[in-house]
Amino acid sequence: MLHVELSRSDKTKRWNIPDKFINCDFVRFLNNTFPISEAHQERDFRTLRGYGSVKEYADYFQLQENHGITLEAILKLLNDKGCFLKLNKKENFLKYHNQNIQHLRVEIEARIKK
Repeated sequence: MLHVELSRSDKTKRWNIPDKFINCDFVRFLNNTFPISEAHQERDFRTLRGYGSVKEYADYFQLQENHGITLEAILKLLNDKGCFLKLNKKENFLKYHNQNIQHLRVEIEARIKK
């Protein structure tokens, strides 16, 4: 069983996160796109494009239309925060680090509440 810490850390308080990502839509995007588990199975990968992909979820939450957040901006933020274990654009594959995704989500939620 995977243990993921869901509290804010001192390290994440110093993260530079562009303002366009500090919104509830992006938090919902993170929750749905990068779940710790799906159908009682641990999950740590996602396709970039296509059905159930990062791009499809970004479109569903209208991140580009409402906040100017593109797929490339999402991938850059995730990379900057250490959320990737592996990214292969040619093979349309992203393996992610559950703990860092959750740190990012918690930090954004804390900044929204301020």
